Amino acid sequence: MRNPWQIPASFLAISIFIAGGTLDAKAEDQTNQCSPIPPLMKMDEINFYKDSAGSLADPAKEQKNIELRAGLTAFLTRVEKAYDQEGANFQCAEVTIAQWATAGALLVSPTSATARVDRVFTAVALNSIALKAKRVGNPLSAPEIAWLRALTDAVRADYGPNSLRDTPYFRNNVFFWSSTALALYALLSRDPAYIEASNQAWHDVIGRIDQNGYLPAELHRGSRALIYHQLSYSALLILRETRIALGQHISQSDDASLKRLASIIGQALCDSSTMSKAAGVPDQEKPGEWGFRVSIAFGAHINSPDWSRCGLLPKSVVDIKFGGDLSATRDAISDVGKR
Repeated sequence: MRNPWQIPASFLAISIFIAGGTLDAKAEDQTNQCSPIPPLMKMDEINFYKDSAGSLADPAKEQKNIELRAGLTAFLTRVEKAYDQEGANFQCAEVTIAQWATAGALLVSPTSATARVDRVFTAVALNSIALKAKRVGNPLSAPEIAWLRALTDAVRADYGPNSLRDTPYFRNNVFFWSSTALALYALLSRDPAYIEASNQAWHDVIGRIDQNGYLPAELHRGSRALIYHQLSYSALLILRETRIALGQHISQSDDASLKRLASIIGQALCDSSTMSKAAGVPDQEKPGEWGFRVSIAFGAHINSPDWSRCGLLPKSVVDIKFGGDLSATRDAISDVGKR
């Protein structure tokens, strides 16, 4: 049976010959520098929390996960650089994407909750990269798009609207990110079924913000409630931008809800006592600059003044986990939406 993500052999020879059959010197140099990155079929990370609330991380286990996903990190770094940095190795990135798509990489069910969560983030990253490729007139092939569809479907199955229903984490931040991956794929493919599903996802996630601006599922995080509110907010910002690009309506009520969330996060950045009381803990862990990259790239017009007063200004808005240069992702979402 033919692999459904099979890439034609001719594609794997991408553009390395010029007219007359001679090898272009620059292409030859790039080919020689393109070491293979074996496709990762299954994400094998281990759960890294010490407690059931998901508020105390084990540094040794976190380091182990860095080692376990080294191949995925190398893959994402290579393909992100191809679309984010002038002069990067396009040819090598294209061949590597084709190899991972041909293999059906990442489609085997992950072995732990942590691995399932990171696969959601990877779906966001890869759909973002595909939009960047489309933006510059170098779109992914049909088999590669089919691979992204399969990956997007897999993370929807893991973290759809009914996942974790009978737990404190029902429709938590991972559902937000799964919805974001779905919306990015909807913009990439313009498939009506995915567009409608992304529309429903938006209403589901925006409806999780309560009248005080809290996300009840993330208050269960205890001392990490602030971090997970900020992570959820980041997903909502990208989802909002994608929704606009799809021509879908953002109501005043929706934006008011998003601003309530931004405001409660900003307040906690300055003084975490109110959020800590709501979470039932004495204090909140503060996010590092990584927690501000998406909000700087996507949320400048929504962040409350407290974000600038008490938050951190990241040195860059590049985040490998979410697809590389987030400003470039924002521009790609907008530009592809206009086509």
